Amino acid sequence: MRVVHVCGDLGLYGAENVVALLMRHTREPDVELTAMTVNRSKHPEARERTGVPVVAIDRAGRKDLGFLWRMVRELRRLRPEVVHTHGHHGRYWGRLAAVLAGVPIVVHTEHNPDLTPPAPRFVFTALNRLLKPRTTAFVDFTAPRRAQLAAAEAIPLERIVVIPNGIPPVEHPPETRERARAALGAGPGEVAVLVVARLFEQKRHDLAIDAVAALPPEVRTRVRLAFAGDGPLRAELQARAAAAGLGETVQFLGFRTDVRELLAGADLSLLTSAREAMPLAIIESMLERIPIVTTPWSGASTLMGEGRYGLVAREFSPAAVAAALLEAISDPAAARVRADAAYAHAAVEFDVATQARRYAALYRALSARTRSAKRLITAARS
Repeated sequence: MRVVHVCGDLGLYGAENVVALLMRHTREPDVELTAMTVNRSKHPEARERTGVPVVAIDRAGRKDLGFLWRMVRELRRLRPEVVHTHGHHGRYWGRLAAVLAGVPIVVHTEHNPDLTPPAPRFVFTALNRLLKPRTTAFVDFTAPRRAQLAAAEAIPLERIVVIPNGIPPVEHPPETRERARAALGAGPGEVAVLVVARLFEQKRHDLAIDAVAALPPEVRTRVRLAFAGDGPLRAELQARAAAAGLGETVQFLGFRTDVRELLAGADLSLLTSAREAMPLAIIESMLERIPIVTTPWSGASTLMGEGRYGLVAREFSPAAVAAALLEAISDPAAARVRADAAYAHAAVEFDVATQARRYAALYRALSARTRSAKRLITAARS
């Protein structure tokens, strides 16, 4: 069975990284994978990590109107049984190209926590309405998100499958923690709090800074807050940290490819996002046995096992996030129990090999159903 994954790019962050990992770890003998990227790649080296052929459409920008027909042409050449789309470009252009190319099965994974169509909104709303009945199955990561997608898009629940994201396990040499703590700027007796997220407004790094500033002085002086990730808000956040008297407390590490190693040196993993789908930073923290504190974005409580795997702040405020941080710092034994439980859960549910097997099973089920329907139609016509 030939499957083509369609996404904007294969990068080192978020959904693009999820897709690359999924393809790299798919080991099903009856599933032949190809990747199709829509945009010119910002990280061409990431394409090599997939371990599969990559068809680069290389859209040159909004004025490049021929990109869609190049997608259709390549899909007709590849003749896949399944097109599996991801992200904004997959949601609209990938599904449209698959329909125009006559691909029998279209699967869309909804990575985006915000389902609001981009501008011009009426165009994408109409396009989505056209493509919904032609999409064989939708995938989301949790039961609450499945219900939200069904309600927001008027999709029957039975057409939406829950398949969590996964990542591979990693083993670290003994010296990793000491080296990571040095990179995080944390000395003996200090609490290293790591935020893994690009410096964009959605990630609310300002809330992380304000929450640390709101900690009691005797705790705040022990905390070292580190941001792993880069983005346009760096200068603004540095100024905010300095204004809060945290210029020496907050470390800006920039873009990192060693996040798993950095987590091994952290005492707490903090996520302050306004919205998320299924953040890899949380899964990585679970598999590194690092206690987690997060804001109450939609789906956070479910992912945190209703408090069994990590702490969810009661609201999006510095005081609420500071209270959750203080609870985790003040009771390290309880934090360790949660981290161990999170690891045991993630090792089973959020393993990338398990994710790949679940997707392969979905492809097979949809293929069998489609072929059965074709046989019934043929029989009815004869």
